[in-house]
Amino acid sequence: EPAETGVNLHQLLRTLARRGIMSIWAEGGGSLTGSLFEGGHVDEVWAFIAPIILGSDSIPAVSGFTARHMAEALRLRDVVIEPLHPDMLIRGYTGAWSP
Repeated sequence: EPAETGVNLHQLLRTLARRGIMSIWAEGGGSLTGSLFEGGHVDEVWAFIAPIILGSDSIPAVSGFTARHMAEALRLRDVVIEPLHPDMLIRGYTGAWSP
């Protein structure tokens, strides 16, 4: 569904698919990331983790997508962890899709 402001992601992804674009790299803020998760549009996650502590009042990495209990949390599978000193890349797949 369209947000009050912004782009209708479902419509955008459908339009891209009709044009033969079957994969996108979405790099953005917590609202975009949360909307993609909430809409079920995420098949693969690349999370870059930096050794920086922001605190609870900072900008969230994923906004609007909430698991109220650990059992509801989205779990990645086939996880690969790559050290990129001083950061770290964690990659994994959601759902049943894999390359």
